[in-house]
Amino acid sequence: MRWILVLAAALVLTPISVTAAEWRLGLQGGINSSGLSGDSPSGVSVGKRTGPVAGLIGEIRLGEDVWLSVQPMYLQRGTTTKITVSGQTEKLKGPSLTLDYLAVPILARIVSGNGRTYVMGGVNASFLMDAQLQDGSTTEDLSSDLNSFDLAADFGFGLMVPLGRPTLTFEIRYEQSILNLAGEDRQEGDDVLPVRFRSAGFQFMAGFLWPLGGK
Repeated sequence: MRWILVLAAALVLTPISVTAAEWRLGLQGGINSSGLSGDSPSGVSVGKRTGPVAGLIGEIRLGEDVWLSVQPMYLQRGTTTKITVSGQTEKLKGPSLTLDYLAVPILARIVSGNGRTYVMGGVNASFLMDAQLQDGSTTEDLSSDLNSFDLAADFGFGLMVPLGRPTLTFEIRYEQSILNLAGEDRQEGDDVLPVRFRSAGFQFMAGFLWPLGGK
């Protein structure tokens, strides 16, 4: 998937050579509340896990209200589990999974006529850096058991607050994996995770954009 990284880099760097274009650079950060969807083993239920999101923003204006946005970032996904034990009414806390990604969302940001709100959508190409299954004081590295690449669909809504030339953004984004995260060699019973699963969840982020170029 090297071509995806090349494309993302080209989209970020292209505005630098187009001095007449209107473009923006910025930073963003927030939290990602995600979980896994799939056929869980019998007696196991999966839940949400919250992790950090932090990265850069590079945007170029394609039309009056349309921006192409490339957002390389660190993104943490994961899940928690609960296990049903025979003879007990309450489920016990099970292992939790932490997935660290280098992610490159490529999005279209469409701003409303008043310039204060926007909707966005696109894809997120993510590259797995680390995968840890934690069970109490025990940690197991699952990196080799999972696919190193994931592609997700992103959709969101945001608010823009002008501060002179720079702009603050506040955004809620929904993300759904398109590909199976589990490796081909995974077998039922390897651990508490489904044999096949995808990640899904919401991101809550704040950003800072600084306009460059244009008029």
